[in-house]
Amino acid sequence: MASFVNPSDSYTANTTVSVTCDNGNDQVEWICNAFTGNWDEEPIDCSDQSSGVTCTLPNPPLMASFVNPSDSYTASTTVTVTCDNGNDQAEWICNAFTGNWDEEPIDCSDQSSGVTCTLPNPPLMASFVNPSDSYTASTTVTVTCDNGNDQAEWICNAFTGNWDEEPIDCSDQSSDQPIAIYAGIGGGVSLLVLLLCICACVYWTKRKPQRPSVATPVRSAAPPLTAVYTAGAQPGVVTMPAQAR
Repeated sequence: MASFVNPSDSYTANTTVSVTCDNGNDQVEWICNAFTGNWDEEPIDCSDQSSGVTCTLPNPPLMASFVNPSDSYTASTTVTVTCDNGNDQAEWICNAFTGNWDEEPIDCSDQSSGVTCTLPNPPLMASFVNPSDSYTASTTVTVTCDNGNDQAEWICNAFTGNWDEEPIDCSDQSSDQPIAIYAGIGGGVSLLVLLLCICACVYWTKRKPQRPSVATPVRSAAPPLTAVYTAGAQPGVVTMPAQAR
């Protein structure tokens, strides 16, 4: 009437395994002996004393109710009891041996009966999200900064009828942003003007009339000089190249 919890095929020395009763009455730890390789077995009592034990729900406490109630509960199961005004909550356990409930105390005294909160003026530079004329105890309202820097939740106090106000900081931390924006715009305009000046200079340079270039006269080569002479009975001709002159 018991089983191992998350059993494994093998366990190393000094490791443990949990043994639990199928009826939930008992649970123990067994230890793998490092010298013998056997289990040091802690005794477990799984006698079926609670076999068939169930609990039926009684009437709930005054100003309270059960959460998801059932007609019958098996041994060791629980049921949640909550106050109608939300002041308290408790868990009751079905006793596996007696069939009665082990009842955790719950206090549902109606200290906040009829308590409501009205909205004050919102903080400076802030406003309420979906405001209402009146709020019941323990309800909340969201407060948000107009500049989006922060947000907070205020809770209607169930006992005082005042708001438990979470701090909110709506200081204009981004006030220097316009300066940065204007500086960026000014820098962009300056760059644009500079580019326009460069383009104008290039344009007028290309438009400026060019003076015609004067061609350097080319000196023509002189014709070769030819001389005729007579040496004895044979005439001769001598030609002198132009560059030799």
